[in-house]
Amino acid sequence: MSLSRKQGTDTVSLPEKLRVEKGKWLSREELHVIIEAHHAALRTGEGVLKDRHRNAVTSVRHGNDWFCVKEYRSLGLPDRIKDRLRRSRARRAWKGTSHLRKHGIAAPEAVSQVEQDGKSYLVTRFINGAVALNLLLYERFSGRLDRVEVAAKRTMVKQLGQWLRSIHDLDIYHDDWSSKNILATQHNEQWTFHTCSTWKAFYPENASPIDAALRTSAKSVMPPSASRAPTACVFCSPMLWTIQP
Repeated sequence: MSLSRKQGTDTVSLPEKLRVEKGKWLSREELHVIIEAHHAALRTGEGVLKDRHRNAVTSVRHGNDWFCVKEYRSLGLPDRIKDRLRRSRARRAWKGTSHLRKHGIAAPEAVSQVEQDGKSYLVTRFINGAVALNLLLYERFSGRLDRVEVAAKRTMVKQLGQWLRSIHDLDIYHDDWSSKNILATQHNEQWTFHTCSTWKAFYPENASPIDAALRTSAKSVMPPSASRAPTACVFCSPMLWTIQP
């Protein structure tokens, strides 16, 4: 994938409010085009992966490359206060993604973080073939399964548990381990998992004073066995455990 590093000035008329906070591979002009394509996708519904009151995610094409754009929306004063105290969700997502990838934990590669008109955006590379775990469970592994699919599901569940355990062993925690926040890809019998919503990933050097206090308080009331158990709300999904051969 080749990304332009040039800062052109005569291709796009840019709004002054577009501010590039992080990133070096895409020029400001290219990012403006990508953000505009994101909003166009939201208007037409084409390429929309998620559109909720707090955030929206789209897949957009720029040249020969595909990107995911995640838009973080502030709903009012409480959100702005939290972003001030704990840094914006887009900034935390950028730092969380970098930290996870640095430690060998798969996550969509962050390309840039952009601020515009009071909204923040995280631009990442699109992962070809990746499927959200909740959709994978519903579309492939629910209902009656043949022997091959039963074996594939058991292998997937085992490798998912090992993956989560490896993350916790790095003293990295996530505040929303739900199946919708995990992407899965399969190559033969090997599964690869990517964590999304990386702004909810916490680790010692990234924690704000508020986060650190909450984490310490939570650990103080946990039973000793809980610190080693691969606990995650993703394991509460009935479709993860139900097998009907």
